[in-house]
Amino acid sequence: MDITKRQWNNIHKKLNRLEDTINYIKNNLLKKQMKYLKFEECIPPSSICKDVNSMMNGVNNYEGFIGRLSSYYGCEPMGLFVDKTINPKHIAEYRPLIKNAYTRKTTCDKKDVLHEYFHHLVNLNVVVIDKKKEEYYADEYAKLFLERVNSG
Repeated sequence: MDITKRQWNNIHKKLNRLEDTINYIKNNLLKKQMKYLKFEECIPPSSICKDVNSMMNGVNNYEGFIGRLSSYYGCEPMGLFVDKTINPKHIAEYRPLIKNAYTRKTTCDKKDVLHEYFHHLVNLNVVVIDKKKEEYYADEYAKLFLERVNSG
C-alpha cells in the first residue's frame, strides 16, 4: 500500500501534535504533580487509600500497591525485596541510596510497607519533615493511611 504525499503530511501533522501534547504534559502537568508536601498534606484521600489497599487484599502484590501510591505522588516507585541479613532489631529497612526497602520475611504487613514507603517519600523530597522525627512520622503515616482505609 502506497502512501500519498497528502496522507504523509497528515500523519506528520498528527505526530507533531502528539509530540506537542507529550511535551506539554512533561513540562506542565508532571511538574505540578511533583509537589513538596508537609506531613499534614501527605496522606491521600480515603478513596485513594482504599483503592491502593484493594490491590493488597488477599495477595502480597507489593508492586501494584507501591506503583499505585507512586502514581498518586508523581514519583518513582520504591523497590521492596527480602533480605534476611538486615538488622535483627528491624522488621524492614529503607536504603535511601538505592531507593529500596528490605524486609526480613517474604510476607510483610501493610503497615510495615507503608512505613518504609514514607521513608521513600522523604528521601525523594516529596514530603518535607523534621528528619529527627522521621520514624515517628513514618509510623503516623502508616497508621493514618490505614485509618482512612477502614473509615466508612
